[in-house]
Amino acid sequence: MLVLGATSLAAAIALHWTELYVLGVTSLGLLVLSLLLIHLPTGARYDVTAHPARTLVGGVVHAQVEVVAGLMPLLSPEVRVPVGEHTERLRLPVVGPRRRHREPVTIPTDRRGVHPVGPVTEVRSDPLGLARLLRTRGAAREVFVRPRTVALESLSPGVVHDLEGVPSDQLSVSDLAFHALREYVRGDDLRHVHWRSSASADRLLVRQYQETRRNSVAVLVDEDSGAYASADDVELAASVAASVIVRALTDDFDVVAGWGEETVGSDAAHPDPLLDATCRFAPRPADDGARDLRRHAARLSGAAAGAGVVVLISGGERDPRVLPVAAQAFGSGPLLLTVQVSAGGRSAVHEVGGLRMLTLGRLEHLPALLSRGA
Repeated sequence: MLVLGATSLAAAIALHWTELYVLGVTSLGLLVLSLLLIHLPTGARYDVTAHPARTLVGGVVHAQVEVVAGLMPLLSPEVRVPVGEHTERLRLPVVGPRRRHREPVTIPTDRRGVHPVGPVTEVRSDPLGLARLLRTRGAAREVFVRPRTVALESLSPGVVHDLEGVPSDQLSVSDLAFHALREYVRGDDLRHVHWRSSASADRLLVRQYQETRRNSVAVLVDEDSGAYASADDVELAASVAASVIVRALTDDFDVVAGWGEETVGSDAAHPDPLLDATCRFAPRPADDGARDLRRHAARLSGAAAGAGVVVLISGGERDPRVLPVAAQAFGSGPLLLTVQVSAGGRSAVHEVGGLRMLTLGRLEHLPALLSRGA
């Protein structure tokens, strides 16, 4: 339109042709009008909501785009909503002044992952389609699709080890590890008064303790993509890790999970960080997967020092002899469980390098294998 208007005016001046004046002025006038229309403030508000924000594979998430018109009506506005790796294009109906409209958006939950939803992109154009303006509205939301899990039996074998463990640096008024005596203050439990020392000191003294370490579980997942034969193996490994984490959190254990350079810790009071992290797990190629696995095991052993239960998960393509070597980083104290996943394969329990190893073909077989492997 700009070229048409400028050319028409130039030709009209050169040829003194009135019709070309009209064509040039009309073209440039329409162009200016279209630019004014798309920049005209409407006061509309856009937002996207998703509920629930966390679900399992195959679950249902209700997401919608909400628009609230301002003083001016919205004439069938077009919006674009990024959903994961694709973009939903929606044509909304006419929304009157100060009116609200909600439009549903489909969220795929057929695969594990973190699916960002939004922000909404408002597409404004004039009636003739001469100009278009894209503006980002609202904020993005994240929908976590967690891996499938299976119910496991209690991970109680780590309890005895943990109760005998090293005390923490936190002081407590009541626990197992005696620390020192201190002077009584109002509110202290009289059951902790040390009467013999109080009599000698001629003032009330109470026992002070150190908090013993809580029961804890460490979960290490092999991040080397070469260890997995297929994408199904990766999903099975993520499901095994999530199942162990859910069981440990149910038992009120502290849990530390890691893969690659990622380390996430949580407890039963705050389970979301760990379970959300399982949505982000994605293997990547490694130059030396066996060496990296040993290095990651050594790093996680430092982050989860004194763990009562250690679960090491890898794929069926990993040399089974590597897993016992990697597990040595955690020492001989904790209960060690190694799981090699091979979707659709045979599930069994066997021994490699003096360590019991589970070969898992289906997630449903995990509870029985763990009870045998423990």
